[in-house]
Formats: sequence, structure tokens, C-alpha cells
Amino acid sequence: MDRSGSVVGISVALSEPRTAGSATFEVFITDVATGLTVTIDGTNTQFNFATQAAGLDTFGAGGRIDVRFSTTGTWLPGGADAEATVTIKYD
Repeated sequence: MDRSGSVVGISVALSEPRTAGSATFEVFITDVATGLTVTIDGTNTQFNFATQAAGLDTFGAGGRIDVRFSTTGTWLPGGADAEATVTIKYD
């Protein structure tokens, strides 16, 4: 990141709806899990989002933000593309 701030949201969209299992997406700041997650499952089959208050998960200038995911063993569709968007608030 080019300046300091905090993570305030995540949204995830899949190219195809989930048909089995679940996938959980989590925001990381400089390789540390934030706990801000969103799950694609039987209720939210293709899109989901989560928000939180500013100041909970902060980063400084030069910090790296990424999204990682894990799936249950029964996750389908295996070939779906996922797009994750992280919303930040700069200080």
C-alpha cells in the first residue's frame, strides 16, 4: 500500500455458482491473517461480502494486502474463477 490505513471490507464473486462444499476467503496484511472472512456456501452460492469498522485491521505504508482461500473437500465447481475485492480506508 502506498500509505497507511485499515481494511474495512471484502467481497467475493465467482464466475459459476457453488454446487457443493464451501470456500472461505480471508484478508491478510503482510502475511498475517486479519480474521475478516467471507464464505461462499449453500446460502451465498456465487457472491458474498463482509464489512467491519475502520481501525480494527491496520497497515502502514509499504504493507501488503492479499486474499487467501480454503475449501472443504467437497468444493465444486473446481474450475470457477473468483474475484475478491478488498475495501480500505486511508488514514
